[in-house]
Amino acid sequence: MPLDAADDAMIQYARCYILYLLGGMLLPDKANNTVHVCYLPLLADFDVISTYSWGSACLCCLYPAMCLATDYTVEGMAGCHTLLMSWIYYRLSFWAPDVTTPHTFPLATRWAGKK
Repeated sequence: MPLDAADDAMIQYARCYILYLLGGMLLPDKANNTVHVCYLPLLADFDVISTYSWGSACLCCLYPAMCLATDYTVEGMAGCHTLLMSWIYYRLSFWAPDVTTPHTFPLATRWAGKK
């Protein structure tokens, strides 16, 4: 987005980004490459968007996706995987990554002093 964009252009960029969040992060399909048309009316009024229960919508999308994923012929799963992983890390802490140690990047720091 250009820094000197007009107000109309900023609203269009904001709607596109919110649509990306809806279709790509919160309520994705299995391929994660399309956004369903039913989400477009939700972007009509910005004042109403904040009143929706997005957590409930994510759960309503995730539960049927998990039920469908239990079939052995299914190769992928739709739904908010970030929500599922955060629940797993909270409830089953032995699967959570170790975040007490700082991240190190040995291959990147090896070249830090060279040009």
